[in-house]
Amino acid sequence: MSALRVLIVDDEALARQRLRTLLERLSPERPTCLVGEAASAGELLVHPALHACDLILLDISLPGTDGLMLARTLRAQAVAAELVFVTAHDAHALAAFELDARDYLLKPVRTERLAEALARVATRLPTALPQRDARPGAAVGSARALSRRLRVQQRGILRLVAFDDILFLRADQKYVQLHSRVGEGEFEGSLSQLERDHPDEFLRIHRKCLVRAAAVAALERTLAPDGQFRWWIRLDGLATPLAVSRRQLASVRDALSRAGQAAQPD
Repeated sequence: MSALRVLIVDDEALARQRLRTLLERLSPERPTCLVGEAASAGELLVHPALHACDLILLDISLPGTDGLMLARTLRAQAVAAELVFVTAHDAHALAAFELDARDYLLKPVRTERLAEALARVATRLPTALPQRDARPGAAVGSARALSRRLRVQQRGILRLVAFDDILFLRADQKYVQLHSRVGEGEFEGSLSQLERDHPDEFLRIHRKCLVRAAAVAALERTLAPDGQFRWWIRLDGLATPLAVSRRQLASVRDALSRAGQAAQPD
């Protein structure tokens, strides 16, 4: 296993020292080579190792140009290194992931979280970041792709989950739980707002449940012991069907009919 070449960017000497210590602690399991440090955007942009490193551990609160603006500059200059933000604040996580950051670590950085970040970076090597697309409309396409993601908390970590991976969302008291092909997490929004913002992407099947319309495989019914029919949605990638409320049944059937998806007859 080749060592990850790491460059640390933080204006606080103690913060840089802590990252150095953690990297040394993890080195037997995840070999790294510290190729340099910088205390500001200006120092990083002229650092001789900038185009020779695999990973930049980047603070957001930097003097002058902050870490997010610096990351945009690095992307514009086609710097191939992966980015992992290291910050004391969680408010910038969405902006960080929109810049294709591999991870977002909160200070004080824990050993296991840094190990996870290094592992994620290692899976991308030796493949370099893709070339920026200079074709007309490429930026618009990129923005559209970013808008088709939801911000969720997974085991205390902020993630962006692509719509294509989402199966359904269910409200549970004051939380909304997102279920996807890549795991579960808490969605930081409401079902109503999501339904309004993306009416073609999500389908309400219950007062407390939205499913991703493109994941619907079938609408089925069963006969209950009381002689009444119960309706269910089957989703691709989900073994257990989800109940459809009587109140939502008509709109669900109408939506599926428009989409050309089959349902059992009345």
